[in-house]
Amino acid sequence: MPYDKAQGTFFIRCRIKIPHQPFLSYLLILLSFLVLSLILGLLNQTDKFFF
Repeated sequence: MPYDKAQGTFFIRCRIKIPHQPFLSYLLILLSFLVLSLILGLLNQTDKFFF
């Protein structure tokens, strides 16, 4: 539902804005993207290895 999706993005924005240091929020976003890319890379490597 679009209402729930809008509420979720609003919740995420509020959680990012809670720390007043913008550097920390950027660091958290970068770390999350790094972890996601690492997991996706490992999954892609295992897929190539098995097939």
